[in-house]
Amino acid sequence: MGERTNCFETTCCWNCGGQLNTRLLTISEAAAFCRVSKNTIYLWMRSGLVEWVCNPGGMRRVYRDSLVGLGARAADADRDLKEGA
Repeated sequence: MGERTNCFETTCCWNCGGQLNTRLLTISEAAAFCRVSKNTIYLWMRSGLVEWVCNPGGMRRVYRDSLVGLGARAADADRDLKEGA
């Protein structure tokens, strides 16, 4: 039996109606995926670093594909800031 997750596949964008085939994650799932806090995900959303949509129920969902590598890049940037200080 597979691991239960709230991730789901979607075939169209709720905002523009365009075709897509990607996974959407809740804020908590996105944070766990990148190993960062939920506040970091919200910051990335506000700054445009990740792509996200509001579903028909008004809940925000993050495109998984926009997160790939972002957590590692954020950790590298954080390490560089600490080394430079």
